[in-house]
Amino acid sequence: MAAAARLFRGAAPPALACARALGSAPPGPPGRGARRAALAAAGALGGLGLALGLWRRQAALAAAREDEEEKELRQRFMAPPVSGLRELRRRRREVRSRMELLIMETQAEMCRALAALDPGASFSVDSWERKEGGGGISCVLQDGEVFEKAGVNVSVVSGLLSEEAARQMRSRGKSLKAKDGKAASAHLG
Repeated sequence: MAAAARLFRGAAPPALACARALGSAPPGPPGRGARRAALAAAGALGGLGLALGLWRRQAALAAAREDEEEKELRQRFMAPPVSGLRELRRRRREVRSRMELLIMETQAEMCRALAALDPGASFSVDSWERKEGGGGISCVLQDGEVFEKAGVNVSVVSGLLSEEAARQMRSRGKSLKAKDGKAASAHLG
């Protein structure tokens, strides 16, 4: 301990060194102005620490809220949405996102209604992906007392329209926004 004290004797306190590095304290031995600058720097660092702590707390609360929303959505739907919850939140004002949520809710309502009519059977749920974009959720109830087999399926697929399909749509007056000569399409149902 004494060796450490001798080693650092004459060295500026950490807050003063920080103030000098920030350019708010004069070089040289710590005087009255340097001490004020050191205190200001220490206060600024404390404020930054407080702000960082608040930011971390807000981030944790936001993550907890997202987890709660995800739980709620999983209870409302038969499976997680095809586009993913984060993507749907990011594009929540777009018609496509609202449509996906609507068909997911409708699928879940229909499955619950069918399950209520045939309490001895349960749904098996299968999520699938399409390599060109999108995917779907298949819900099948089978071997029940009322229904031999019942299915409620959802598809959310996307890709590019073929040139022929785009030409036909344009011939009927549809204006398509094309990128590199190809028009994007999305089909939900």
